Amino acid sequence: MDQVSELGAWLKQGCQRHAVARVLRKPMTPNEIWQAARGFAPRIQLRDVWFLLRQMQAKELVQCLNPNAVTGKLFTYSDLGRNVAATAGITLANP
Repeated sequence: MDQVSELGAWLKQGCQRHAVARVLRKPMTPNEIWQAARGFAPRIQLRDVWFLLRQMQAKELVQCLNPNAVTGKLFTYSDLGRNVAATAGITLANP
């Protein structure tokens, strides 16, 4: 199994991870991601979003556009993350 399909399988595991992957369609703050993801995973908490974003960042699927900001950090898919999401068949939610 290659890295893209392995990461795609990881991304689709768990309803919270899948919800975050679905709603991350543009640069968004964790709070915006949380509010949008609640439509797909009603029990998701803001702390879960932060945890998932850190995991996704460690796997180089997402990147923070302003890492030095104290508040209002913006996260978006990296090139690898977009490729993995497309390969995994994760349809991005409409805005």
